[in-house]
Amino acid sequence: MHTIGGYDHTLQHYFIQSNLSSHEINDTAESPQLHRIIYTLDHIRNLKKYQKCLTKFAKECGCYCVLFFGRSIVMVVEGSNAREFVRLHKTVPVDIDSNGKPCKERLIKMISEDIIANRMLSEEFTLLQAGSDIHSEELKDLLHPYI
Repeated sequence: MHTIGGYDHTLQHYFIQSNLSSHEINDTAESPQLHRIIYTLDHIRNLKKYQKCLTKFAKECGCYCVLFFGRSIVMVVEGSNAREFVRLHKTVPVDIDSNGKPCKERLIKMISEDIIANRMLSEEFTLLQAGSDIHSEELKDLLHPYI
């Protein structure tokens, strides 16, 4: 068995096949830190395009996220690459402007960023609206100010 950076060749192959970034493969046996980032958005004009882009970002970054529509539009992102998810959200066209042209999300307001022990989100991308049945008590508590 070949060892590469503390991981056997099979594990290295898994990381490459699953499109995880190379910085997640390190020389120590420690797992990367999980981050939870919460931010608000000003508006969304084309929800279908937005959903498609956010789902793609979640898969690329290996993150889990919730887009919540209540009094505010809130994103909750969890994962070791949560910062990369937010960077993509700001720099890749995800919506359309009032003229129908692709535009980037420029009106993100960061609420919090925390290092967490465990993920509470279970799906790569979830869309929730006010009045939705939120099964996770922790997520309900997190979103309570925005419901």
